[in-house]
Amino acid sequence: MDKLHQIGLLFLNFTILNVLVSLLFFLISYVTTKVVSSMYIKSRLFFASLVAPPLFASFTIITSFIPPVFVKLHDGPMPCLNEPYCYIFSFIPEFPLFKLALIAAVILVLMSALYSMVSLGGYFRMRRVISELPELSTENNLSNPPFPPFSKGWNISPPLKKGDIGGLFMSIPLKGRVLGAQRLQIKIIDTPLMFSFVLGYLTGIIVISTGALKSLSLGELKCVFAHESSHYRRKDNILKGLLLLCRNMLFVFPHVHILFRWWREEIELIGDEAAVLRTGKPMDVASALLKMQMESGTNVSWNVDKFATGFITSVKTNSMTRRVERLIAIYDSKITPGNVRFSLIPSEIGMISGLTFLFPLLFGMIYEIDPLILHCYLEKLTSVL
Repeated sequence: MDKLHQIGLLFLNFTILNVLVSLLFFLISYVTTKVVSSMYIKSRLFFASLVAPPLFASFTIITSFIPPVFVKLHDGPMPCLNEPYCYIFSFIPEFPLFKLALIAAVILVLMSALYSMVSLGGYFRMRRVISELPELSTENNLSNPPFPPFSKGWNISPPLKKGDIGGLFMSIPLKGRVLGAQRLQIKIIDTPLMFSFVLGYLTGIIVISTGALKSLSLGELKCVFAHESSHYRRKDNILKGLLLLCRNMLFVFPHVHILFRWWREEIELIGDEAAVLRTGKPMDVASALLKMQMESGTNVSWNVDKFATGFITSVKTNSMTRRVERLIAIYDSKITPGNVRFSLIPSEIGMISGLTFLFPLLFGMIYEIDPLILHCYLEKLTSVL
């Protein structure tokens, strides 16, 4: 029972810290939406607002197992550098609500884990549904494609070998410092609906319908693929999966869902701007957006909007209006896309890279101070778990 009580204290501390820090970041994000116009700054702040709270709570709980480290001041007291935070609630006199709080924290953590597993199952169901949709191939009109020719750097090669996801390869030049020239895997769905999105966390696949290929002009198609290649370069699907995991930890609180929606809206604006910078035709981006809105197929229950990023994966009036209005402002030279990239906030990938070394760096510092402290730390952690 004592061990269960200690685990309950850990869950309670993690939940309270996560909630408090998350609410603080939400207030900062809300104020930012009113005073900042840069979608790069806002998207990164919304990303940090979802990732930082659970990470900070986890970091605080984990470091609380480190044995106390005292510093001797000159002719003064010896303050402790790391108060054991995970036991702070054990100093509070027990009362009925305290036990209820422990039970509620455990239930919330378990529900969050279950919700994450259900969400992951939904992702695989979506992939299975999409993989079963009819593809365009040499057997159904690839030899005489019913869409504008891709003769200027947009060449379609024969179908992939059996077992690969997707039906086709399309050569889309992705020039950049990170990627260089690469070929994106394209899955063309044979349906009159109009949609396009990037699917997959580890391997990006562009999914597009024949309805979009038939209905959009060559200029509009280039804008769509430029938008999708922007999601591919930024690894937005990986970022979205990470944010879903962080959001699920507090899924009962509405503010995390709002932050997640704000982030999704900003990355679509970033994708639109990338398409404008690549093609130089903001009105083609806007016209493609409006055309695809008419027959987007968002009423089909694929859960695409939840797990994928794309040019048109959802039709929300406010978001769509904002995107079109911004494109018109760029066309009217009221906004210059290339001048909004500067940001003091690191990119999302930069944040992840920095956080990846957070815990190993901590343990390395502990080991350098005293290897015995690390041994005591692991022993203390094992005794609780």
